[in-house]
Amino acid sequence: MNKANYYYKQFITKKRHSGENFITLKDEADENLKKVIHDIHDIFDVLPNDWIYEKIENAFFSIVNDGFEDIDDFTGQCEADIYTNELLEWAKDGYAQYLIEETHEEFGYNSGHWTDIIRFSQEQGIKRIYEAVWNFVEEQAEEDEEETINE
Repeated sequence: MNKANYYYKQFITKKRHSGENFITLKDEADENLKKVIHDIHDIFDVLPNDWIYEKIENAFFSIVNDGFEDIDDFTGQCEADIYTNELLEWAKDGYAQYLIEETHEEFGYNSGHWTDIIRFSQEQGIKRIYEAVWNFVEEQAEEDEEETINE
């Protein structure tokens, strides 16, 4: 999807005063891309968040480089962190706690280790991001196609 590459190229990595890297958009980024990023953050009811930005950029990268044919294959490749310390770091955020509770309620996740619940919750969050990015890229490609037909 050429449109995904167009959007992917609008992400940049910057460095905070603390020396920590973070992902954001170029100042002149496409307004539609800014809107979908805002909408994705709204899914989790948070202000701009580094983890969410990273997953959004990863989704665009994956569409551009991995050649997925459909949304099921695309979201099927979503994986949560494997290291407990990374899962715990993620679980500290309020939106993550919401996802963990939602997972527990929705799936009745009572078996397995507590890290399995966190891992499954994180994976569900990543899938939501990937689905939103996939649908956005498809919608934008369809709009471009319609504009081309109408010219």
